Amino acid sequence: MSLLREAHLRGLIDCRAARPLDRDWWLQVGWALRWLERQLYAEVAGLKYELNLALLDYGLAKEAFDHHWDIAQELQSQIERHKLPWLRIEAGPGRQRIADMTKAWKAVFGDPEDPEVARRIEATVAALRQRMARAPEDGNAFTPHR
Repeated sequence: MSLLREAHLRGLIDCRAARPLDRDWWLQVGWALRWLERQLYAEVAGLKYELNLALLDYGLAKEAFDHHWDIAQELQSQIERHKLPWLRIEAGPGRQRIADMTKAWKAVFGDPEDPEVARRIEATVAALRQRMARAPEDGNAFTPHR
């Protein structure tokens, strides 16, 4: 589906009122298409965010985790190719890179499976949550609407 057709389906451009010889009409089409591209990119980014959130506290065995991760990555690539076919989005880090980053994190901070490290992580999370609840900033993305 072309970006122009997507814009038409979303009600951004009325092709029945097209004025192909009018520069102003083409400017409006360009603005609408740029806005739509940003919206579609944001939707894809939101999907990535949701994927990462879903996997943060995954309790399955490594084989099951890897299976679901691979499926989710492929589905995400399909969505990206469908929504943003004109962009060449690079693949994210592979499992080996993730394993290397995990190993480096453990070398610096310790293994989260260690009860002492887990306790420090929980203490940090609690302190950050307490600080956010105590003094939310105006304009902060995490500030609840009043």
